[in-house]
Amino acid sequence: MPSRLLPVTIVASFLTRDNLAELDGRSFDAAVIGGGINGSAVVKTLAAAGYNVLLVERNDFGSESTSRSSRMFHCGLNYLAIAKDARTLGEKLSNVLLARNMMRERERLSQELPGRLKPVTLHIPLREADAVKPWQFDFAFAMLKGMGGYSVPLNYRRTSKQSLISHPLAPYLGNDLVGIASYSELVFDWPERVCVEYALEAAGYGATVLNYVTLTGAEACEGGWRLTLVDSLTGKSRPQVIARVVVNMAGPWSNGVNRLADADAGPTVTPNKGCHFAVRLPPAFRDVGIVSRNTIGHMFICLPWKDFHIIGPSETAIDGASDQVEAGDEDIDRLLREAGAVIPGASITRKDVLFRWAGMRPATFEPGNPLGGWKRRIYVDQRKGRSLWLSMSWGRLADHAITSRDVLACVADRLGVPSRATVKAGTPGASIPKGVDLDHIVRCEAPASVADVMFGRTGWGWAIDLGLSTLPDVAAALARHYPSKDANAFSAEYEHYLSRAFGRAWTNAKMEQTLTEKDLL
Repeated sequence: MPSRLLPVTIVASFLTRDNLAELDGRSFDAAVIGGGINGSAVVKTLAAAGYNVLLVERNDFGSESTSRSSRMFHCGLNYLAIAKDARTLGEKLSNVLLARNMMRERERLSQELPGRLKPVTLHIPLREADAVKPWQFDFAFAMLKGMGGYSVPLNYRRTSKQSLISHPLAPYLGNDLVGIASYSELVFDWPERVCVEYALEAAGYGATVLNYVTLTGAEACEGGWRLTLVDSLTGKSRPQVIARVVVNMAGPWSNGVNRLADADAGPTVTPNKGCHFAVRLPPAFRDVGIVSRNTIGHMFICLPWKDFHIIGPSETAIDGASDQVEAGDEDIDRLLREAGAVIPGASITRKDVLFRWAGMRPATFEPGNPLGGWKRRIYVDQRKGRSLWLSMSWGRLADHAITSRDVLACVADRLGVPSRATVKAGTPGASIPKGVDLDHIVRCEAPASVADVMFGRTGWGWAIDLGLSTLPDVAAALARHYPSKDANAFSAEYEHYLSRAFGRAWTNAKMEQTLTEKDLL
C-alpha cells in the first residue's frame, strides 16, 4: 500500500431513482445503510478518506429518528451523573472520559457546522428533596469547564435561594426551590438539513448517495456482500451490488437489517418510543429553557426552538421497530404531568398543545431492560470467512462525528488506507443562491414529497404553522419536476402527512395561519 496519498479529482454521483438500475453489478468498498445523522456522517467521512462508498436510505435523509430527536447536544453533564453513581472505578473513569469527549466535541462541531449549532441558556430547578445538591452542580460544571472546549463556554452560574426573587422563571418553578443552576447548552438548529448536507458533501467526494432505496437482501459472496436494493416508492428496480464492507446505521431498524445477513443474528438495539409536543410559553421563557429529571429519573426538557418550546421526551417500551409511531393522548397526558411537576406555574393543559410528534430511539439491547441502555456501542462482525459487517446502537446527534471516525478506523483496519485522496468536486447543492430556489432544491437535492422539502430542504415545516403558508409554492415546484402528479395531489399528501405525523396538528396549524407575529411573542 503506498504511503503517499495521491489526490484525484472525482465527479459527484448523486443519483436518482430514475437510473437506479445502472447500479446493477457495481462494486463498492463500503455500503452504508441508513441516512440519518450517523449514516450520513459516516458516508461523508469514508468518502472524504478516499473510499468508494454507497449510501442507501429507505426514506428521506434524516427523516426518522434524527428528525424526531430532542435536538440537545448534551455537554457531558449526564455522564458525570452516571459516573457519580457508578459502582466500579472503571465505570466511573469511563463516564468521566465520555464527558470530556462531549466537551471537546461541542467545540469541534461548532467550528465544523457553523450556524447549525446554537447556544441556548438552560435552567435547572434545584429543589429541597433533590438527590443532587447545589454544591454538586458547582463541582460538576467546574469539572466540565476544565475538560476542554474552551471556545464554547458553559457560562455556568447558580442563583441562590436568597436571590430567587429576582429570577424571572422562579414564579413558574414551584414553591420548593432552593436555587436555579443555569448554563449554556448547544442545540442542533436543523439536524435534518445536516444530514442532507452531509449526503451532498459525500457525493462531492464521489460517493453514490440515494434516498428512497431499501436494502432487501444481503448474502456473503466472494469479494464481500451481495446486496439487493429496491426503489422504496415503486418497488420496480432491483439492482444488486457488491460491497466489501457493510455499515448498518439503520438505527431502530438495525436488528432487521442485521438479520438480512444472518437470520439468527441476535438483537443489538431495543427500539423505544419518545414523544414531544410544541407549546407557546409566557414571555419569561423567551429564548431560554428548562432541563430537569422526570419521574423515572431520565431527562425532561423544555427547549426553545423556532417560535415555540419543545416539551419532552416521553419514554415508552414498544415491541420492535415500527414504520409508524404516533404520539397518542396517553403520551401527551404523561408529558403534561411531567411538565406540571417541573414548571407548575406555566399551567400547561391539553388545549395549549400546538402539535405533537413521536419517534424511535435505537437504545442498546440489554437483556431484561425493556427500554434498553443509553450507551453507544459499535458491533464488529468479522467472523472467519465473512467480510466486515458493522452496526451500532444508541447513536445520538451529539456523537455522530465520533461515530464516523470510529467507523473509519474499523474500515481502514480491514481494507487498508486508500491509495488516493479525494478532492471534493462541486456538490449538487453547492450553487444554491441566496434565498430559497425551490426549483433548484427539487432538481438537485432529491426530495420526493412536500414533507422532504419542508423539513429536510427548507426548514419551513418546523414553523408554527407547519409550513402551510408555503405549501402552494412547494407543491407547485414538485409538480413542475414530477409531471405525473399535480400540485393538488402533492398538497393532499402533505395534509395527510401532517394529520398522521403530528396528531392534532392539522386543525391547530390551520388556525395558526391567522396568527400575527405579535401573537407569537
